[in-house]
Amino acid sequence: MKKCFLLISLFCFMLYFTGCSSEDDLQEQTDNPYFYNTDYIDLWATAEYYELETKERSLIGIKVYLVKTYKQGKLYKFAMQPIDGLEDARTNIYFYVTPEKIYRIWGYVRQDEKLIEFYDNDELIVKYLDTDEKLIENGEIVCQCEEITKENEEGSNVSISVFEDKVVYNRCDIKANGEPGFYERFVWEHNNGLTDYGSGFGAERDILYLEQIMENAGEP
Repeated sequence: MKKCFLLISLFCFMLYFTGCSSEDDLQEQTDNPYFYNTDYIDLWATAEYYELETKERSLIGIKVYLVKTYKQGKLYKFAMQPIDGLEDARTNIYFYVTPEKIYRIWGYVRQDEKLIEFYDNDELIVKYLDTDEKLIENGEIVCQCEEITKENEEGSNVSISVFEDKVVYNRCDIKANGEPGFYERFVWEHNNGLTDYGSGFGAERDILYLEQIMENAGEP
C-alpha cells in the first residue's frame, strides 16, 4: 500500500511539471504555466522590422502588466516600445489569460454600427469588454494544450501545434483574391512565457519579428 501511494505521488508530481501533457492538472492551478503570472515584468527582445525600406535589427524593451482581474481569468497588456513605421495596433497586444488558455484580444469592437478601437487604451478596453464572456467573444485562442487546424469564417487559416514544452500558434488571413494578407505567429514555452513573435502582411511587408524574448535583468 505504501509503495502504491509513493508511485501515485510521483506520477502526480511528474504531471505537474510536464506542461501540456496534463490539462486536467492545469485546470486546478490559478496561473497559466505558459504566461508570466506576475502583475508586471520587463522584457527584452531582438526586433526585426523595416525602417525607411531598410531592414533593421535592434533590442527593444517590452512591458507586460496586469490590466484587470476578471472572474475566470486576467487581462494583460504586452506593450513594446514604439517602433518607427509601425502603428500602436502592431506594438501593443492584449492577452486574456486563464489557467488553460491564452487569448489574443483584438483591439476593436463593433457596437451600434460603430467601430470602437482601443489598441492602446486600457480604460476603453475594460469598459467595452467588461466580462470574461465578452473577452472570449472578441479574442482568439493562441495557446492551449490541444492542437487545432482550421479555417475561420473570415477565410483565415489558423493552427496550434504542441511540441513538448512549446505551443506554436500560426494565423494567415486570406484575401478575396486568394493572396495572403495579415499573418501572425506566437511561440509559447512552458515556464518561460512568449519567446518568439512574428507578424506582417503578404510577402514580408511591414514585418515585426521578435526573437529571444526574455526577462530584462538590467541594461542589455
